[in-house]
Amino acid sequence: MDIVIRKSDGLPTYHFAHLVDDHLMRTTHVIRSDEWLSSLPLHVQLFQEAGFKVPKYCHISPIMKNDNGNKRKLSKRKGSGKQQFFIMKRLVFLQILLRNI
Repeated sequence: MDIVIRKSDGLPTYHFAHLVDDHLMRTTHVIRSDEWLSSLPLHVQLFQEAGFKVPKYCHISPIMKNDNGNKRKLSKRKGSGKQQFFIMKRLVFLQILLRNI
């Protein structure tokens, strides 16, 4: 399968940026929303084709919040301190789980 790594405007795609960034930062574990699960085969293929070590992936359901009676995903970019606390608490729990994999 051909993988697009550069958009028509010359900027890298998310998939290529993910590959390079995770390799340069020596990322060993990636925890992300399950909406990215369909991209997993593509990301694994990119790492393998580049000759990079493939990180371990963990996909979790999004953390939802009540926003005036509507459910929406909790955003790491738009959150109060309380929300950030719960995100960090969940990530620490996931780190403990990953150590035992």
